[in-house]
Amino acid sequence: MTSDTSANLQNMTHADFADGMRHGALTCWVAEPYQLQGGLRKLLFNLFTLLYIAGPLIVIPIWSYHAGNWFFLIGIVFSYVASQSAAQADLIVSIFACYWIGFLVHSGFNFYHYTTFYFFCASYGYLTWQLADTVRMSCARRSLVDNEAIYDNALIDDRLRIIRLDSSGNELLNDDDFAAFAGGLSPLKPFPMLLVFSNIVIEFFTYLLGFFTGLIGNAIAHANGIDTLAPERADSIMRRLKRGTVGLLALGLGWASAYKYVGFVFGLLWIAMTIVTLLRERQSPS
Repeated sequence: MTSDTSANLQNMTHADFADGMRHGALTCWVAEPYQLQGGLRKLLFNLFTLLYIAGPLIVIPIWSYHAGNWFFLIGIVFSYVASQSAAQADLIVSIFACYWIGFLVHSGFNFYHYTTFYFFCASYGYLTWQLADTVRMSCARRSLVDNEAIYDNALIDDRLRIIRLDSSGNELLNDDDFAAFAGGLSPLKPFPMLLVFSNIVIEFFTYLLGFFTGLIGNAIAHANGIDTLAPERADSIMRRLKRGTVGLLALGLGWASAYKYVGFVFGLLWIAMTIVTLLRERQSPS
């Protein structure tokens, strides 16, 4: 293996790179769009992409016709908005989930309810996009490891940054790495699908129960002495309290909502809020 200097890391042979990636000694940051080689992973990526793009245009009109209610066609917008927000505004889907839980407690489960139907449309778009992106990153990572030409092209075009990992799997970064990241590179880490689902579930429960877990964490911190509280722990408690407060408000609004009116209006407001959030994040400096 080459030495630990930054220059040698960025000029190692493909064989050394592939060996380091396979044994967990290296990771990499890559500029998008990723170059993918054919195979099962690329086939899965194309399948999930087709599902979140074409699925709503097929399934939702069929259901609208079956239900005899063309307002269900708005579910197409919900699905596309959720898929577009999946990479930038995860909190929007989590807030909608809390709202739906509150509505479910109040009104019960009925797929003909606007709120329930729109929530499933949004969840479908969000999850299929997440799965497609996870498979895409896995395929891009595998392409770099297996295909020397893709690796060489990425190095030549300055689209690849190789990072060494310590024994705990943490990245060993230097000033040159930070400068390269500022140029638009993104981490190409392995994300098993199970981990993606678990992260989504954890995020949801942070909004649903974060207020209570934050209060408990705050009480424990005071009992143990607030002066000894680590900054990371304090940030975690405050983050849970903030998200939990937002989640409780959404939960209460969902419980108090009426079937044909508040739920329908909330759906339109959710779409508008998501679009505004996406526009602001895309206009903000990187």
